[in-house]
Amino acid sequence: MSSMIRCKKLSHEACENILALIGNGDVGVGGRLPTKSKLIKMFNVSWTTIHEAVRAFAALGVLEIRPGLRTLVVGLRPCHLCTLPG
Repeated sequence: MSSMIRCKKLSHEACENILALIGNGDVGVGGRLPTKSKLIKMFNVSWTTIHEAVRAFAALGVLEIRPGLRTLVVGLRPCHLCTLPG
């Protein structure tokens, strides 16, 4: 009997956590995402994991990365709630 083990990438979990921050209203549209350093501590993951998650959401148009000004939430559509990057 064979059983499949499903592994979730840490960047996918980070995406879910970032989405929760936005969905719960902790960070609204137009608001700033916490710094990567704070996200690393909040989610207990590496810089690379947070970077990958943020870039994935930027590619979807949810976040806008502004060097030196942190990352802004620019939009969240219902489709983002169903399909997470990562």
